[in-house]
Amino acid sequence: MKIAVVFILIIFFSYFALFFVLGLLKDYEWSDMDWNNSGTVSVFEVMNATDVGVRDSGKGCKEYYSLKDGLAIREVCPNQ
Repeated sequence: MKIAVVFILIIFFSYFALFFVLGLLKDYEWSDMDWNNSGTVSVFEVMNATDVGVRDSGKGCKEYYSLKDGLAIREVCPNQ
């Protein structure tokens, strides 16, 4: 029984760590990962970065969009 619990915990934390590392591997600035504009970047916001892409908006800004449906999440301009 104890081995099963340990095995499930290892799988859970490995899954969590995988998404965290994948979020860190994105080519975003740390401050740009603050998806809810709270002023701080949480672990879950880093994990959500795995589902976000970046493209040029045509105005010299970076537009972050959802990979699922292509809708814009936020736009970051260098003069902001």
